[in-house]
Amino acid sequence: MFDTYSSSVSVYDQVQSVSRGKLDRLEEFLASAPDSSNTGGKSSQEVGETWEKTDLLTKANPGKLETGGVDYLELSLYGCWEKSAGEKLFAALEAAQQRTQETESGLPSELSPEFPELGVLGHGVGKGVRCRWAIVTKGMTIGIVNRMASSSQHPVIRVNIPSNGLMLEGHRAATENLFSLLADLGWQHEKATVSRLDFCADLIGIHCREFTEAFLEEKVIRRSIDSTIHGKGRKNSGLTLGKGMICRIYDKRAETLRNPEKLAIMIENRWGGEFPDVATRVEFQMRREQIVERVGNNELENVFSHLAELAEWATTDWLRFTAQSVDHENHNHQRATDSTIWKATQDAFSWAGEPTKCLLQPQKTVAVDTKSLVAQMAGCAAAAMARTCSGIMNEVVWIREWNAIGMRIAERGIEKVEVCRRRLAMMSAVGPPIDLDGVPF
Repeated sequence: MFDTYSSSVSVYDQVQSVSRGKLDRLEEFLASAPDSSNTGGKSSQEVGETWEKTDLLTKANPGKLETGGVDYLELSLYGCWEKSAGEKLFAALEAAQQRTQETESGLPSELSPEFPELGVLGHGVGKGVRCRWAIVTKGMTIGIVNRMASSSQHPVIRVNIPSNGLMLEGHRAATENLFSLLADLGWQHEKATVSRLDFCADLIGIHCREFTEAFLEEKVIRRSIDSTIHGKGRKNSGLTLGKGMICRIYDKRAETLRNPEKLAIMIENRWGGEFPDVATRVEFQMRREQIVERVGNNELENVFSHLAELAEWATTDWLRFTAQSVDHENHNHQRATDSTIWKATQDAFSWAGEPTKCLLQPQKTVAVDTKSLVAQMAGCAAAAMARTCSGIMNEVVWIREWNAIGMRIAERGIEKVEVCRRRLAMMSAVGPPIDLDGVPF
């Protein structure tokens, strides 16, 4: 639904004719493809039109041919709506959502005459943060919460930016255009955080079966034990490694045959104007937890500035395909050299740039300062007393209330002491003991 709408707005509407030369080339490509009949139910004419539309977009957003890039972004936005603009927007969203619900087609309704390129779905989106309304434009889905301002923990906008727009514009231009659009709607931006990041490399001339065969021969070093192989034999279409952090390796050529719009974009932006006989994509997916672990925080600019480090870590530390089988029992990981196909993969991630810092390591747990714990305990006790003691506070009252609080804590805390002691014993650095003489529990 989203792609149907996005292909009917903006610069796409300017396309009235199809280049005969490009259509002939695409017909040749599709005729020679083993899955040429599986083109998403679209004719060669429609595929050619898609290519021509994409060519206009490429001219409008010129960029160099890349070997890969950011392929998917899920963002949370923090800030607030300008009061009058926000109220006007919420009313327009509610009206457009109602119009969509009343149509038989279910296609998104125009937000307003001022923003004809924005469509509104007939339902909200999101699970953790439920967005009452959803705008779709150029493939993006912009979920909006029914609240004028965000809090420190709760964003009011959630955005999904899929691969087509990112391949056409690049990740920085795509996000800048998003912020510009929202500003026109009255959004006052504070920060954006990344909930999901996919980044990829496209390999021409390497079949995904080479990776699968290497995996079955244990010519791989990986940090995750989860794995799935898709298809069998010559019908093998790739494999997926990992669970939280994920690597997908698959036949990109076959996948694009089911999506003519993506096929056109790949030909123009990744495959140099040709339709390759063999093309594989290696794609990594990271969630918020993995991003924070690697780069300290998941704010958008921080993530973008560390793409080179993330790509290097993913292809040298988290996953490696090797030239020889790995003896996991004798731990000869360091002696195993990278395979030819993996060296090509690492080279294809050069689009991310050269790492400017040493390889990032997970943040280490720091030993807790016990003096700070005592100070925190005193602060919590004071807060509890402020809620329970209405009279004058003096030393006598403090000691009496302190003892009462201590007894309540003791009832719940004695069994936790041993748990804490076991945890402390496992820490490599434990601070010196603190004198707790006089503490009543």
